[in-house]
Amino acid sequence: MSAILKKDNNHVQAQSHRAYPENWEGDGWVAVPPEFEAIAVANSPYIDVTYADDDETIINIEATEMPDPDPEPEPEPEPVEVARAAKIAEISAACNAAIDAGTSVDLPSGTRESFTYTVADQANISEMFTACLAGATGYIYHENNGPCKNYPAADVVAIYGTLSMYKTGQLTYHNQLRQFVNSLTTAEDIQTVTYGQPLIGEYLSQYNALMAEAQTQMDAVLAKISQGMSV
Repeated sequence: MSAILKKDNNHVQAQSHRAYPENWEGDGWVAVPPEFEAIAVANSPYIDVTYADDDETIINIEATEMPDPDPEPEPEPEPVEVARAAKIAEISAACNAAIDAGTSVDLPSGTRESFTYTVADQANISEMFTACLAGATGYIYHENNGPCKNYPAADVVAIYGTLSMYKTGQLTYHNQLRQFVNSLTTAEDIQTVTYGQPLIGEYLSQYNALMAEAQTQMDAVLAKISQGMSV
């Protein structure tokens, strides 16, 4: 085998039927001495070549560091998966917004009032509920945009129970709607889903079963609280 090197870019050609110092390409190429053929062929063009004074005779070849290969481009996500991710983010945001907006509560004192249920509201309502459990007969709070007033303990329990179940309902609905989105196989079908649309089939059945269980547990808690407050 013999090898030749292109001087302007260090690219190497090797042919098994050639013999050093044959140069079969001519001008711009030089023969590689046999002692440097292996390193030249293995590392070209990432080599450092030293020439004699005639600038034609190779007297040394050393390998240089090869650059890291370009990373493989990330595959483009499938349109259906892009649509799914966007829809899941959309309905999650809608769920959070619905919880924050809260709902109306029918109070034992005879009025209906609306309460927001942001994270801060949840902490405040939990705090006054705990106070009433500990023996407080009322707690100062306010409906949406309303003035502060004292709510009797029975009203506080109703506010807590209604908003707690409302949050559970939104989270359960969101979970079942997300399962429904995950079951769809086309981007077009996924894009038509909206938060608040009726659940269907197994998703509705599961929602109803979970909410029935949640209501049973809440009723048991509220009944025990009512007994304690009436003593």
